[in-house]
Amino acid sequence: MSNTNDFLKTPIIETENNSSNTSNSTPIKEQPSSSIIKISKTNAIISNTCLLVWAILLAVIGMQAVSGKASTIILEIAEVVASSNKSSALGITGPTSSPSPLTSPTNITSSDVSAMLNDYIKKTYPGRNQTFIPPISIVLDRLQVSVNWRDADEIDQANGDNRGAPNSNEYNALFDIVAKRLEAIADFSPEVSVSSNFKINNNIIPLKFRATNVETGSQKFQKFQEQEIDLPVEAILWVKARQASATARKSQISFLDLFILLLILGGFGSWIYLVRRHIDPSIKVDLYEYFYRPPLGMTLAIAVFIVNISLHSFVSTSNINQVRRETLILLAFAAGLLSDKTYEFIEKVAGKKLDDNHVDNNRQAANNPQRE
Repeated sequence: MSNTNDFLKTPIIETENNSSNTSNSTPIKEQPSSSIIKISKTNAIISNTCLLVWAILLAVIGMQAVSGKASTIILEIAEVVASSNKSSALGITGPTSSPSPLTSPTNITSSDVSAMLNDYIKKTYPGRNQTFIPPISIVLDRLQVSVNWRDADEIDQANGDNRGAPNSNEYNALFDIVAKRLEAIADFSPEVSVSSNFKINNNIIPLKFRATNVETGSQKFQKFQEQEIDLPVEAILWVKARQASATARKSQISFLDLFILLLILGGFGSWIYLVRRHIDPSIKVDLYEYFYRPPLGMTLAIAVFIVNISLHSFVSTSNINQVRRETLILLAFAAGLLSDKTYEFIEKVAGKKLDDNHVDNNRQAANNPQRE
């Protein structure tokens, strides 16, 4: 009886041995645990670094956008690039370098003064359109009621030989005084019209350019008298153009700041979504998501911005700057925070649209078979 039991048990033992031998003969190649640990550590370092860099970048640019500096920097860079392209289109004639100081009445002429004015305008307003350059010479003609400022001989004779003729530095100082006064009138005055009556006081003229009560041959110069002088029409038009340009620039800055802020909010929304997934141990986050998630949120924010602006232009005739910013800011942040849901919705709608088009095309092909 015992032999029979031994006989029955023997195949089982052999089978077990065979299976163990088979498993030993074909070992499974597994990746060393040390390399897996190294890869996981590397991925952790990269993901944490990406989150930190995105947080710093979004915070810095966001603060610049809120303070209005981001748009200003962008516009200044654009103006520098534009001015380098338009510097040859000014149409200002004159020497490229400043003339040497002139101290003697016999060395200075009206053409020299005009050349100094052209050189001053070139240096003070490089690359600017002539429309936005103060009409300095026209205003100076009004301010110098007793002396022609363009004629150095008359200035010297009117002020007396002991004073001497103005040199180029003094002329440049005169131009600078008048230009700054005109800019102050434009920047700190209410909105003007062509019929506005603006005045400028001639007390801004330096002493060397003021006439004394003197007679020189057939000419008689009255003593300089302080008074308010009406600005010429050309100066008023310049003031109006400068004010309109300042208003347009403020609108551009406000609009650009809003656009940058929406980008940052979209990126922040995606960044918060990414952090939530990053700290959840039950969710596996692919490494490439740390790179594309914030840009995806920014892109969705841009899409929300464009759609909102387009709808505003359809339903309203008001200016684009009158769009409710609170709504745009909320939608941009939500687009970033719910980037997955937004993307799935867009993908679902687009896929359904493509399927419908495919069905329609197949139906039209079935109804209209091609003839051989």
